[in-house]
Amino acid sequence: MLGTLVEAQIADVAGLKLVEGAAGFAALRQGDKLTLPRVTPAAYVVVLQEQPGPDLRDTGLSVAQDVMYHVAIITVVKFAGDTTGDKTNALSDQIRSGIKNKIFGWTPAGFDEAFARGPSVLFDFDAGAHWHQDEFFTKRLEVPENE
Repeated sequence: MLGTLVEAQIADVAGLKLVEGAAGFAALRQGDKLTLPRVTPAAYVVVLQEQPGPDLRDTGLSVAQDVMYHVAIITVVKFAGDTTGDKTNALSDQIRSGIKNKIFGWTPAGFDEAFARGPSVLFDFDAGAHWHQDEFFTKRLEVPENE
């Protein structure tokens, strides 16, 4: 659910040509290498972790937990004919900035807290592309559906 919300939120980032989820990203893996997506720039939204906190009610009769969601957005940029990498870097910066502007501070429907930034790391250079991973965190209170 959260992955789909994030995908929709970043779908109109200027210059971004493809937005998919974890399954789309997994399809790029060929052994220990990554293959290029069918078009770039591309972004892949992966919910890395859901971390529940302790039961806030502590009654044994019902449960309520704050759950922290950790989301990664992996961008792939390759600028054809860019022998120095300058154009690829500039386009990567533009795409990542557009994504950050859409996600950082945004509260997805059904969540209690706006997205905060997490770490950003260079993911890879496979297939001659610039792969970067930007991470974000949000939280919501979860209770059983029957309440």
